[in-house]
Amino acid sequence: MSTEFCIPLLQMFSLCPLEGKLLALAEKCTILKVDLNEEKAEILLDVTLEPSADDTWLRELEQALALAYQMNKVTLRPVIPDGKGELTLSWLREQFSQLFPPAHGLLSGAELEEEGDKLTLQLKNGGADMLEPFVRRVESRVHELYGRIVRLRLTEPKRPDDAEELFRQTEQLRTKTYTAAVQQRPKAAAAARAPQKNSVSVTMSPPSLANPSEASRWTLASWTLIWAAWSSMVRCSPSIIRN
Repeated sequence: MSTEFCIPLLQMFSLCPLEGKLLALAEKCTILKVDLNEEKAEILLDVTLEPSADDTWLRELEQALALAYQMNKVTLRPVIPDGKGELTLSWLREQFSQLFPPAHGLLSGAELEEEGDKLTLQLKNGGADMLEPFVRRVESRVHELYGRIVRLRLTEPKRPDDAEELFRQTEQLRTKTYTAAVQQRPKAAAAARAPQKNSVSVTMSPPSLANPSEASRWTLASWTLIWAAWSSMVRCSPSIIRN
């Protein structure tokens, strides 16, 4: 099984304990291609290395990787960049994503313009300020893989001035509020012209006794006061008579 990509050696073999000269060598090693033979438990890696890398240390690094991952054989095959490879947007996106995972979404829909040694990434979703700290490291990877010295620039759509944006949003809110108020005026006028109906109706009748035998308990004065009060209410509210 063969796979091509560009990834730091220590990112793929992070569980391998290295120190000293081997660690320094591994830190400057980038994997370009992987050929894995699962049946034989062997792996061949095309890598970029520092020009001064010593073959002896390279063989020791291979043995350390094989031991840490229980492989029968690990081979590191140095590849010298010739500068003829095609630098693609997908490759740049992968490099940024390895350094800063949110870059995968920020570079969605981006466009790449290449003019000599100048590369321009046009971002559609913004975020240039978040990606800027990783530009120099991506430029270094371009040099390692393609043997080219480039200058990478990030651009994004211009954002409106904060004051201008606030004014625009305020005008939109004012327009919506005014439109809603105008639409409600006919309804309010129609409600004001509608006839008002009496909502309260009172019906009263002279008091009566449930048991006629209790009539003796009522004095003439009591009956006089009750009848006077009821008569007064009838005169003040003619609707009582109609009901």
